[in-house]
Amino acid sequence: MPIKAGGRSALDHQTWRSWRRADNHRPFYNMALLTEGGTQKYYPAMTYVTASSRVLTYTPDRKIIKKVYVGRIGMQFSSEKTVRELAVEVPGATRLFEKMGIDYCCGGAKPITEACQSAGVSLEQIAASFEQLQANHVPTGSKDWQAESLAALITHIYEKHHVFTREELSRIGMLLAKVCSVYGDKRPELLEIQTLFARLKDELIPHMMKEENVLFPYITQMESAISSGLSAPVPMFGTVRNPVRMMMFEHDLAGEVLRRIRQLSDDFYAPAEACMSYRTLYSALEGLEQDLHQHIHLENNILFPRAIEMES
Repeated sequence: MPIKAGGRSALDHQTWRSWRRADNHRPFYNMALLTEGGTQKYYPAMTYVTASSRVLTYTPDRKIIKKVYVGRIGMQFSSEKTVRELAVEVPGATRLFEKMGIDYCCGGAKPITEACQSAGVSLEQIAASFEQLQANHVPTGSKDWQAESLAALITHIYEKHHVFTREELSRIGMLLAKVCSVYGDKRPELLEIQTLFARLKDELIPHMMKEENVLFPYITQMESAISSGLSAPVPMFGTVRNPVRMMMFEHDLAGEVLRRIRQLSDDFYAPAEACMSYRTLYSALEGLEQDLHQHIHLENNILFPRAIEMES
């Protein structure tokens, strides 16, 4: 697909080489539409997508077009990639994975081929969906968390996801108690959902506290020290890999509970006789699941790998 631009600017060879070394991304080949003297012409071009999601296209005479996107538009779908790589690289991929029932948070390390098989989706179908996704992509003001600081990402996780999770755990607990008191005898799956939800709440509350009081502060301190040219502080847990391993294990446990709740609730489909509270309960459970998927994706696939890389 051609990349359109209204003009071009020269880039000296040394600057290009320094950008190339820093980005270390393979190019893809395309045709660039340039305007010269009021006439539009296509030129053979090579394009790199930088670590900060900047698309750099240059023609053989090393003239470049500089376009800025939030998100890695132009990244190629490949059956060799993992779910995590696609979720991080392609804008809108997580929403697509939600729709197709592909686990991109706890199951992010799986190759996309294996994930498709588990979800009952053909590789051809997912490839076509990614092609459509990229064709329809419009740059937005959303953050590229691969380019933002770890401190900014941690603040976002806390304010956007931890606060929401605590509020919803409390609200859903009360809804469950109300709905179970009315429908529990006729709908035994509700009582099992209530038990599973209590387990989820008991796991998530201390889990978030450990992140907020131990892991997140260390990552923030480490980033601050390294960015100032200092050595990273020595943590009491030896290496950041240790708490990360535990957090990811706990994420897996939460994911298993959520999957079981989805099964018991028939994909959160309330029966015909359900009252408004019943329907609100299932809607809230589904909303919590979706938010936790995005929450865990940001930690498992972006924050934790970047922290480990920074420490090493």
